[in-house]
Amino acid sequence: AGLNGVAAPKLFGWSFGDSGMPGMDYRMARVNDNAGVALMPGETGHPNFYFDTDGVQSERFFLDEPGRYAALETDAAALRTFDFGILHGLLQIPEYTRAVLSAQLPHHSAQEVEQLVELRLRRQDRLHADVPLRVTAVVDESVLFRVVGGSEVMAAQMRHLLALMDLPHLVVRVLPFTAGHRRSHMGHFMLMEIPDDLGSDLVYIEGHAGAT
Repeated sequence: AGLNGVAAPKLFGWSFGDSGMPGMDYRMARVNDNAGVALMPGETGHPNFYFDTDGVQSERFFLDEPGRYAALETDAAALRTFDFGILHGLLQIPEYTRAVLSAQLPHHSAQEVEQLVELRLRRQDRLHADVPLRVTAVVDESVLFRVVGGSEVMAAQMRHLLALMDLPHLVVRVLPFTAGHRRSHMGHFMLMEIPDDLGSDLVYIEGHAGAT
């Protein structure tokens, strides 16, 4: 707690130029266009596996390409994220995820939503791998008060979040209401630390215009 919108980027070692964007590279995810699955290459020491997104339709603004972000995240050795709407997917319980996706994707079938819930759960395996993904998550205080899926779901989600914070490679920090409105509130974003043999570090940004 006590982390303001100026300190958060500094915590991550970011600097913002005139464009307001961190000085990092941008890459598109490696997606298997033929099979409808996102390839999870396992090049960072975790097992090879696939995320099946076959049949899940894209939706402008919310789901440009199912599995795109997951494919990028798999290459990362460390992830630093800021969220001010909902908790990051790696921190979510299935019920929370299901409520989020059902609200964001009202035109998708229950089966498609369940596929995406499973995708999110598979991503969380990285937190418990022999060589785990290192995560630093900064969340706006409003995220902890926003009721997603009902009070029982939120209670379970908060218990899960507390349990995750016992992991030595996962840190959760809160940007408090008293920090006011900061530049970081322009949109949520992820900084991925990519091993040198796989490429350069990158920033992934999601917004109403899609993902970059």
